[in-house]
Amino acid sequence: MVQAVMCCSVKNVLETDFHVSMHKVFAFGSDGASAMVGRNNSVTSRLKQVNQYLVNCHCVGHRCALSISQAADVVPQIRTYRDSLCAVYSFYASSSIRKKKLLDFQEIFEGSKAPVTLKQLHKVRWLSMSECVSAMHRAWDGVCLSLEEEASGRSGHPSAVAKGLCKQVATAKYLLITAMLCDILNVVSQLSKTFQAKDVDLSVVEPAVTLAINKLDLMKSEPSENYAFVLDALSDGKQQYRNVGITDNTEQTKRDVANMAHKFIDAICSKLRDRFPQDETSILVALDKVLNPKRLPVKACDLRAHGEKYLTVLIEHYSSPDLDCHTPFIEANNLLTEWRNCSMMMHAERTLSLSDLCKLLLSTPQYVLQYPNLVKLATVVLIIPVTSVECERGFSCQNRIKTKFRARLQNPTLNNLMQITYFSEEHFCAEQLQDYLLALGKWKAMRERCLLTQY
Repeated sequence: MVQAVMCCSVKNVLETDFHVSMHKVFAFGSDGASAMVGRNNSVTSRLKQVNQYLVNCHCVGHRCALSISQAADVVPQIRTYRDSLCAVYSFYASSSIRKKKLLDFQEIFEGSKAPVTLKQLHKVRWLSMSECVSAMHRAWDGVCLSLEEEASGRSGHPSAVAKGLCKQVATAKYLLITAMLCDILNVVSQLSKTFQAKDVDLSVVEPAVTLAINKLDLMKSEPSENYAFVLDALSDGKQQYRNVGITDNTEQTKRDVANMAHKFIDAICSKLRDRFPQDETSILVALDKVLNPKRLPVKACDLRAHGEKYLTVLIEHYSSPDLDCHTPFIEANNLLTEWRNCSMMMHAERTLSLSDLCKLLLSTPQYVLQYPNLVKLATVVLIIPVTSVECERGFSCQNRIKTKFRARLQNPTLNNLMQITYFSEEHFCAEQLQDYLLALGKWKAMRERCLLTQY
């Protein structure tokens, strides 16, 4: 089975290449595929047979992307709009002449602003939908006039495809949906970018999701920026917008788009709540509640009840004897005592983030001696892979380097090139790179080179 092979590969890489025992692996991050996180024969379930303390972490970035894609599938109008975006992009991408004419129209309307390039919609790219809608919103007038010219045949043979697309795009309904999606997807994009940050941890997830849901709910009662601007421009039944004639600008159309927007917002919020549940029995939630100073009650007298509620979850998971070593990861009674003694210090450090407090516990010898079980939990928090964004960036870096024209690159060479590309800007300073000419000369002297012969 694929899961068995992947499980063996994970164990072999960790134990052979990095000399890390599986008993020291406490978290496993993945994209949430059934082969990874299924209950019975998945990679996670097989790894838990070796280490029962292992916690599965579904990447928050993937969860956010899945929430939006599934919400879009619930609303038929969004699916239709998505298909029209793909059709418009394909119409221009298949002809450089059409693309040039579209840019010419944009230069007329945009003036000194740079022309907008229509974006291709990718199902596997997290921000693809937002970028496509934003580009369409900015280039809408140029697209409409370009399609109208192609349909009329003024520049050649009339295009039936352009005529059909023009009927879809040059309407008040399409314009309102575009403006509405610009605002909704902007909120979702901000959430996705928050989860793509390199310093994201457990404490960031719940507040970010709650803020996004609140912003989306507010849009149901108050029209957002772009949507409100278009509504105002189409007031009194105007049949023109940005020098483009439009059809179906009626009050019924506006009500239909508003109802569709409410359905889409409700679907997004529902999917976000399903994908990011506040499960008080979750290990990740319990770790955040116990070790995050900002989650503690304001009143010090409420600390004991707050801590014991979530410590019970952690004790059930981490205090049972290990399958092989027969030694529990933490001692239940000692953990409760340590929490009661340490909670007042944590309450006084309420300005610290979750990561900062965990680093404080680990870096202070006094705390390491006094609170050994809490220090173990703090170590687990710092190694939990909340997101797999770095893996996705690695895949993108690999694909940019190993193209179909460089398919014979061997793994050691590919690994070196990826490290240079991925880490050079962040970790290499000028002093480390000052001998690059010497290294280049040595590389050129290894054998006769066909490229880079003069410097």
